[in-house]
Amino acid sequence: HDRPWIAVDSRSPAQTNVYVSWTQFDDTEKRSSIMFARSTNGGVRFSTPIEVTPNAKGFNIDGSRLALGPNGEVYLSWVDNKTATIFLAKSTNNGTSFSPATQAFALGELRTPTFLNGSFRTNIYPSLAVDTSNTPTRGFVYLAYNGRTRINSPDKSDIFLLRSTSGGQTWDSPVKVNDDETITDQWMPSVTVNSSGKVALLWYDRRNSPVNNSLIDVYAATSFNAGQTFSANLRVTDTSWPLVPTPTQIVFGYHGEYNQISAQGDFINLHWADDRNGTDPNIFFAKLPVDQLQTPDFSLGGRTIFATARPNESVTFLGESLRVGAFNDFIQLSASSNLPDAGFEVSTQEILASNGFNLTVFIPGKTRPGNYVVTVTGSSKDRSRATTFRLTVLNNDPEAKQSSNLSRNLGESTRPKIVADSQGVLHLVWQDDTDGVASIFYANSFDGNEFSSPINLSRNIDPALRPTITSDKQGRIHIIWQEANPLGNFLVYTRTDDLGKTFLPKRIITPDIPNSVNAALAVDANDTINLVWSANLANSQTAILLAESKDGGENFTIVKTIASTTKPVVYEPILTIDKNTFHLAYTMLELTRQRFDSSSFVAGLFYQRSTSETLDFAEPINLIPKDFVLADSPVLLANGLGQVVLVFAGFNSQVPFPSRDIYYMQSFDNGASFFF
Repeated sequence: HDRPWIAVDSRSPAQTNVYVSWTQFDDTEKRSSIMFARSTNGGVRFSTPIEVTPNAKGFNIDGSRLALGPNGEVYLSWVDNKTATIFLAKSTNNGTSFSPATQAFALGELRTPTFLNGSFRTNIYPSLAVDTSNTPTRGFVYLAYNGRTRINSPDKSDIFLLRSTSGGQTWDSPVKVNDDETITDQWMPSVTVNSSGKVALLWYDRRNSPVNNSLIDVYAATSFNAGQTFSANLRVTDTSWPLVPTPTQIVFGYHGEYNQISAQGDFINLHWADDRNGTDPNIFFAKLPVDQLQTPDFSLGGRTIFATARPNESVTFLGESLRVGAFNDFIQLSASSNLPDAGFEVSTQEILASNGFNLTVFIPGKTRPGNYVVTVTGSSKDRSRATTFRLTVLNNDPEAKQSSNLSRNLGESTRPKIVADSQGVLHLVWQDDTDGVASIFYANSFDGNEFSSPINLSRNIDPALRPTITSDKQGRIHIIWQEANPLGNFLVYTRTDDLGKTFLPKRIITPDIPNSVNAALAVDANDTINLVWSANLANSQTAILLAESKDGGENFTIVKTIASTTKPVVYEPILTIDKNTFHLAYTMLELTRQRFDSSSFVAGLFYQRSTSETLDFAEPINLIPKDFVLADSPVLLANGLGQVVLVFAGFNSQVPFPSRDIYYMQSFDNGASFFF
């Protein structure tokens, strides 16, 4: 049971009624559904819950919201995550029963990605409000959601409002609410209607970080004509902040689902999760007039938001300011930090909006390694605005190297894989969604310091995911990734023979296996390219398949099914070849519940090896430690002397402060046994 929502009837004759909805996840029937219960005595006792979505299949239904109409109608909305469709049901008998669900809007491929920049997790759950005013718009129903304006737009998330003037029977076309002219993220909206029929929304917004699409603010807007148009967007927060990871580390950015706006007469009340202190989200609140307009103002931000240095060193953040409206006053700058005894030097003490500035931070010699927050505040007459930067201090070990940003873009860059060829050239691939859809990029380095400009290898319309890379003795670089299309997921191959100057045209290498994911590559002593991956086969089995290419990647032939099951699982294999031994490790997640934030699955971490020319693999060994509910992202190495090392990400539910950590185990007998 998750994501509860509550509504209290304070207007209709049923003034003691309390309504609650939530999502029920049934691990026995392998499905989720929207549940509803009511109390007719002020919450003292509740009725037996009823299921509003009895025909739902799979773990797709989620994110219910409740709102009450002017005559006691109970409106209930939710989303089908599989089809990205928003649904609405209505009760006209005080929650005793509900009408059949009707479709309000189908986002389909206009849905916001699950993870926005910085791995901030979002969703498409709608926010619901009903006009209960004594005005001509009484009874209008509103749904707010985040989505795209067009398929694969580089602007991955905007705020939209749906309106129904017929009590939810029909819906007008969506109206875009955010008025920025950037491709930055806007997400997690909430909507309300006040007693005079004015419609107001709040949401997270990154418009003040146009270079990095990183810093977050909260914005609001009001419509005075029943959602047809909106006033200029109003910045609610006075400080911009970068994302802070969640305490459990399971999902990097996971808050905002319960951000809310509510109306109280001519005022709106807003509360939200706020990361400005840089260490842990806090809850902030603001009360504003519903008709408050955006006045000339300014914001501070940065072209450099994250930096790394050592004690006794200095680092410079490149700051920027933006003008809102006709703001022309001078801004005085100052800096502060939770870094003890830090020194600051601002390139100029006073700027005009739209001008940049540099902030140099001097790190004391006794500073402990860790992450610190640097805050720059701008003051001008009756207002002050601030932004936060993140400073990572390394220890004084000369081997601790500062990181370099290789992708340098506004998108979400993930899944990096790197290989060194026989000449020592580094070849790097990764997944990136800067262009609006996940694509595969490549760069190389001849000296390990400077990398070439990224090249888009996939040039795809549908998502391209999870690249893998290897090199052979001839210096050829082989790259494979999975690419989705309406028929499924296929593995796609390309190769460069000239150190990344040119690439072969990409081609599908699993045309007859439309559910192929999680590929891994390795080259053996005979220069044969070996490929393993997870595939859903026609006989309802999920398997790890092994294919090989003896002609430099021109043709791949399936030679072995290493593991298989009829259970609903996903394999994540990794392969390394040590002399004549094939070492295979893989995680196996049995999807008893398809939700990112749930531990209701069976996790396995397996190892198998083959020492025979016929590639007969030994029986699998389950290496997952006791009390672990998660294992993923395995890395496997073998040194040819009998030592095999396995590293993986795991979640131990029994430690005092559970978190997702990196774990290490090894074998000294060529994989016959492992020590944790």
